[in-house]
Amino acid sequence: TPVPSTTLLEGRICKRAAIPNMPPIHNGSALGYMGTHDPTLLKTQDGQYIHYRTQYNVSASISIDRQTFYKNGSAFPGGIPWARNWTYETPDDIWAPDIHYHNGKYYMYYSAWRGETIAAIGLAISESGRPGEWVDQGMVFNSLNTTFNAIDPDLLIDTDGRWYLVF
Repeated sequence: TPVPSTTLLEGRICKRAAIPNMPPIHNGSALGYMGTHDPTLLKTQDGQYIHYRTQYNVSASISIDRQTFYKNGSAFPGGIPWARNWTYETPDDIWAPDIHYHNGKYYMYYSAWRGETIAAIGLAISESGRPGEWVDQGMVFNSLNTTFNAIDPDLLIDTDGRWYLVF
């Protein structure tokens, strides 16, 4: 049963240590004071909920009840080396994750943007969907030499099984 978004925002803010070596400013809850940009939420096969968002290599928070989310690292703890040439001021600032589950795997499309039309969309795949367990597949598209930006990807799979990437 779908839960109204207001219910999700009424969750408790919890703090605990995040993964080792994570900058202290990133500890805390997905519902904390830092806000959430470009969120995506998935339910794993073991019943947990993972909230990914724009921030520090696609930050992640995990919940078992969709109300209390605990900061739990990022999708790409070591960053995405190819994307560093495509980001602006913060080299590991990957944007707008979009995650889908298909045929036993999770697919994440994400953006890297430097400014103007210097932007790219990448793809990562995971069997678990959990932070740190994503395998980057590299760039799938960029907007160099165009008049638009390759940002904010969203995968659409039609009723015939065809995949469309909208951005």
